[in-house]
Amino acid sequence: MSRTTVVFLDTDFDKCYGRIKNDRNRPLAAGKSRDEIFRLYRERYEIYRTNCHFSVKHEDAAITVKKIKEFLQNNWQARFFCIKVVAQGEINEKFPLLYKLLLLL
Repeated sequence: MSRTTVVFLDTDFDKCYGRIKNDRNRPLAAGKSRDEIFRLYRERYEIYRTNCHFSVKHEDAAITVKKIKEFLQNNWQARFFCIKVVAQGEINEKFPLLYKLLLLL
């Protein structure tokens, strides 16, 4: 991860579950119960949170983008390396403002 900046979009489980419960492109969630998916979320949450360079509570897209932009502007190293957004799946469709921000870097 030395050449990567990891931004963790800290999203509530219910929002995550709502996005993936019927998504056939999520093999780890396919055919699993809500409880099984919650266990996976809980296991991965700490890994993502402790291994990111910046964590932002994802509630409102415009505020989230503003916070990420401020982080990147204040951390010059982050602007020169690859950005990996945890849970980037269909970032252009689900997070269009974030996608536009990443295009500007």
